[in-house]
Amino acid sequence: MTGAITSASGSIGPWQILSDRIYNSLEFDNDESNESTGIGTVKIGTETYGFWAGDGAFSVTQDGVVRCKKMIVDGQEVNMAG
Repeated sequence: MTGAITSASGSIGPWQILSDRIYNSLEFDNDESNESTGIGTVKIGTETYGFWAGDGAFSVTQDGVVRCKKMIVDGQEVNMAG
């Protein structure tokens, strides 16, 4: 197959395609009990998210704010508490 694939809606397996995002069939709601993963544009409250995984476990806003529960950099855990 060659060429471009374009779509404003639909699905590829469990992945949902909307005009502003693609995600794994679980809508992003920033609730840690939901295991959503996706990329695109989701506005919740005053935040606009561009990437998310594990709803609340990891996300990046379109302003560049990274949220995560645990970070390991070059094999070392980064502890931001306190």
